[in-house]
Amino acid sequence: MYARSRFLCHVLLGLLFAASNAHGSGTESSGHAAAQSNVPELKSRAARGDVDAQVQLAVAYEDGVVLTRDVQESVRWYRAAAEAGNLDAQAQYNLGVMYRDGLGALQDVDQAVHWYRLAALQRYPAAYYNLGVMYFNGAGVKQDRAFAYALFTLAESSAQVQGEHESGPAQMAAQAMTEQDLAVGVTLAARMAAHPGDTLDAYLSQQNH
Repeated sequence: MYARSRFLCHVLLGLLFAASNAHGSGTESSGHAAAQSNVPELKSRAARGDVDAQVQLAVAYEDGVVLTRDVQESVRWYRAAAEAGNLDAQAQYNLGVMYRDGLGALQDVDQAVHWYRLAALQRYPAAYYNLGVMYFNGAGVKQDRAFAYALFTLAESSAQVQGEHESGPAQMAAQAMTEQDLAVGVTLAARMAAHPGDTLDAYLSQQNH
């Protein structure tokens, strides 16, 4: 398995996250480098509703390595997998990235937040980070830097995030937060660490776009 994630904390004006530049992580692929000879079978499996094949096909269309790059087809197959019965978290997350960046679909931060939330509820680490960026900037959601801090803290629990940031995103965010917001964020992060599922589910259920 390999990940093509690019956790980018773009920090401007003394570590303030700029909404136009703080794009977070890109789409991820988990062993989806399909060989050219496997493409017909992959398409057949995807058409039959095989979620893994749908995600692989979406990645193949996005990468443009074994198939001609077609981001609209990529979005189509990410959506098929994201809306399938088992609600594939990677597909949900990647679909959020596509909406955030306007790839294969109109740029739509509300849709990006929607899919990040669904992936975060399935404990997908990259979704914690990207959703945190949205809440930190107030992009598609009401700004909530305390919640963003807690999400960044959850994201940092993954070795990937720890390895790609000299200073973790939570630490960087803290430098642009009020003492009150930071205190709330630290408390919320501790609750999420102790009960990640219940706390995140409850908090997200209270949030409105």
